Amino acid sequence: MKSIICYVLLYLAFITNVHAIVLGVVDEQNDYSSVGYTITSAGGFGSVVALDPHWVLTAAHVVESSPSFMVMGDSYDGAEGFYIYFDEVITHPDYVPGEFHDDLAL
Repeated sequence: MKSIICYVLLYLAFITNVHAIVLGVVDEQNDYSSVGYTITSAGGFGSVVALDPHWVLTAAHVVESSPSFMVMGDSYDGAEGFYIYFDEVITHPDYVPGEFHDDLAL
C-alpha cells in the first residue's frame, strides 16, 4: 500500500506545475528557476539548487544511485525547463549512507 501511495504522489508531482512558497506566499513569477530536480538511474528523484553555471547542491543520498540527469527550470514536468547531464558527483567526505549528518553533494 505504501508503494502505491508513493507512486501516486510521484505521478502527481511530475504532472503538476509547482511553484516555490516563500514566507507563506506562492511564487507565481517563478523567481526560483535555479531550483530543479534530478532523476537517478534507479528511478529515484531529489531536488537540486544551482550554485553557479557548473555546480549544483543536493543531498548525498539523492546521488548515491547514479544520477542520470537533472532538470532546471520552472516546472516539474520539464516542459519549461532544460536538461543537464552530470559529469561528476562529489559527496561530503564524512557522509555515511543511511545517516542524516553531512548528507551533501555537489
